[in-house]
Amino acid sequence: MLTSLFSPRLLVVAVAALILGAAAAWLTENARLTRSRQATEGLLWPPPKTLDGFALVDQSGAPFTPRQLDGRWSLLFFGFTHCPDICPNTLRLLEKAAPGLPSGTQVVFVSVDPERDTPDAVAEYVRFFDPAFIGVTGTTTTMAEFTRSLGVLSMRTEPDEHGNYSVDHSAGVFLVDPKRRLVGMISQPFTAESLSRLYLDIRDFVERQN
Repeated sequence: MLTSLFSPRLLVVAVAALILGAAAAWLTENARLTRSRQATEGLLWPPPKTLDGFALVDQSGAPFTPRQLDGRWSLLFFGFTHCPDICPNTLRLLEKAAPGLPSGTQVVFVSVDPERDTPDAVAEYVRFFDPAFIGVTGTTTTMAEFTRSLGVLSMRTEPDEHGNYSVDHSAGVFLVDPKRRLVGMISQPFTAESLSRLYLDIRDFVERQN
């Protein structure tokens, strides 16, 4: 009687049942994660890009490298100090949202106009909105490489007769996690409240996966 319990046929059935059970569990978990990702607006998927290999400068002239993104959440916004509307409007929303964000969250303004946006110019600009904001600039080459690595679009317009020009650029807020991974992008339009909510939703989802 005991030998019949371990017959080849029963072993095949048992192994098949285990495989089917594991497959069902995987499909259930995968479906749950898919629904969760779809419900998290602004989340970037598949696996996010790690930001590395850049050397910029902040508003004080100090190096801004991958180390400055390590160990904390960062909200990156790309713009320029001569921007007439979208940049100051977005920075005002970030200023309004900042007090309600989790401790340690840093807001980083990244210039797409390094020719005019010196560290001093960027320092004066971000200080107007919030002294805690970080301003980042660099050379034309380093800034182009950095924006391209994030998929940020920027294009300088033709100068007018006085040499004045504008810069068309991506206007979303990019979310970088403490592992320097670009995990989300919050698109315009948004309010300070919706920006905070989307950031917290993405942050919660990412932290639950780690």
